[in-house]
Amino acid sequence: MHSPKIVILGAGAVGSVIGAHLEKSGTHVLLINRHISHIRACMTGLHISGYQDFTVQCPLGTDDAAEIAAYPSIDTIVVATKAQATLVALSRLPADRDFRMVSAQNGLGTEKIITDHFPHAPVARMVITFGAVLEGDGHVHLTGNESLNSIGPVSRGSESFSDEMADAFTHAGLCTQYNADILSCVWEKTIINAAQNAPAALYNATLGELIDDHTKRELIEGIVNEAILVARKDGACISGDFFSSCLYDFEMYRNHKPSMLQDVLAGRSTEIDFINGAIVEKARKYGIPAPCNEKMVHDIKEMA
Repeated sequence: MHSPKIVILGAGAVGSVIGAHLEKSGTHVLLINRHISHIRACMTGLHISGYQDFTVQCPLGTDDAAEIAAYPSIDTIVVATKAQATLVALSRLPADRDFRMVSAQNGLGTEKIITDHFPHAPVARMVITFGAVLEGDGHVHLTGNESLNSIGPVSRGSESFSDEMADAFTHAGLCTQYNADILSCVWEKTIINAAQNAPAALYNATLGELIDDHTKRELIEGIVNEAILVARKDGACISGDFFSSCLYDFEMYRNHKPSMLQDVLAGRSTEIDFINGAIVEKARKYGIPAPCNEKMVHDIKEMA
């Protein structure tokens, strides 16, 4: 009988990749996903394809987070749900247990939802740099090339926990660095997501198709430049030529269909409120115009 140490709360594309690597390295995990067919497939063999290619059995999984209560060995929860599902997912966790928490999610503010729900827990924020697509039950495809993830503390006293998890993920084959200034990493990832996800969803386009179109490229530049101003006002350290870094990301993942496009095509809710919507909210707080991001929020919500 396996004794899981880590829960993957939201074992979709990203969560399954994290869980597969941990399980393969000998750290037993409990996968949680509301689609039990995916969980059952992972129990037989979770296949990771792309720039890495392996299959690993993840024998423990469920569609009900309340089952965590049956495993006293669990001390760490990696939250990998969609941002908008964070609070609902957390509400299913046992209230009488002390957990260490990692947010491995998109957008701004997920870590605050976690710290509000578990005010005494060590909480870390992880910024994922790999692209992942759930191809079917038990199969996730990695897009692009292997890159460096980041993790850092967001609650008082979580520095050593964050450093420990950086080592654990790296040992598992997901190269991850500890970064004390995780706020800046979160903002950089959010800006990239804002530039990629909403335009891709709105125009049903790959990243390459977006930047090959002059009008769409100008829109993307507007999204990025607005968000940079807001991020700096919010205390993030963003490089002066960050738009060039964003374009590099578009080129690296030219054929990628971002998760928001996948959600729209599947008729699912999107993370727009935590990405472009969060940028707009902070822009209003600081008195910074953000018309390009406002357009994305309006147009994506009109599609719903």
